[in-house]
Amino acid sequence: MADPDITVVPITIYRASIPFTEQVPIHKSSLPPGISASDVIGGGHCSLIAVHPETKRVLKFAHESRTRGPSSDSIRLEWEIYRRVQDGGTASGSPHIISCFGFFPADSSKYPTETLELEYCPNGTLRDRVRRDKTDRPLPSPAQLFRWAFQIADAVRFIHAKGVWHGDLKLANALLDANGDIKMGDYSASVIVDPEPGSTWYPTKPPRNQTAYRPPDLPTGIATEVFGFGAALFEMWTGKQPYEELFREDLSHCKGLRDLYLQRKFPQLDESVMPAKVIKKCWNMVYENFEQIKNELEEEKIRLVLDG
Repeated sequence: MADPDITVVPITIYRASIPFTEQVPIHKSSLPPGISASDVIGGGHCSLIAVHPETKRVLKFAHESRTRGPSSDSIRLEWEIYRRVQDGGTASGSPHIISCFGFFPADSSKYPTETLELEYCPNGTLRDRVRRDKTDRPLPSPAQLFRWAFQIADAVRFIHAKGVWHGDLKLANALLDANGDIKMGDYSASVIVDPEPGSTWYPTKPPRNQTAYRPPDLPTGIATEVFGFGAALFEMWTGKQPYEELFREDLSHCKGLRDLYLQRKFPQLDESVMPAKVIKKCWNMVYENFEQIKNELEEEKIRLVLDG
């Protein structure tokens, strides 16, 4: 007999940067107050995400079927990163990073599990906005794509200055606010460069599954961030991830992608319509920081938009 306290909800989960729909059982006792299963809009390996129908704030909370230790640590890690980028306040020093309004530990008077209260971005993800199969709106113009590219670069440069590697640069983590501007989020895979002594929260190893956004075998750092930004630019201009056809159905072909990357084989780029020079240099991990990337993006913008 079905448990009346459990609701099964279809949720988009990202594995190796590829979205899959999973049927996730949610127990009523694990939901934040005021949240029903229908308010849950997404999640990952460590948490679920819901939009509060009254406050319109996003609640990112550890889910009871996903709390085998890392889930709670991941939420606390994100809180530590938000504290850094917000200098202890509730607004980031960068206009392109999601604001975090607070962290609430498990069994607090407000929420049953570790929970972050975050800014809501009503226009969804940049991934859905640029993909041809996800939008019925006109595709973004080159000028708009460059605008978003500069905003992502600004956000990443800012968090680097705060001693944090993002660790999961992809368009699914670039959200669009009410004005259509970028707000970068999801720091569950991030690395704090100078963690407090004795801390065990900060991952440094490569992820298990190869993704289109990461070079093989490298720990999170400037090289992986630069590479990921190149993949993000590619998806912005083409509407698909590099070599997406290799593993759209499942993850069984990740090894093929890894082999291609190890051989420095990347998709062809159309220099007449996209910032090919910057993408190539990102994939070859030439840049030492995001200021260099921004400077060459400006050159490409002049070539493709202002002069074209």
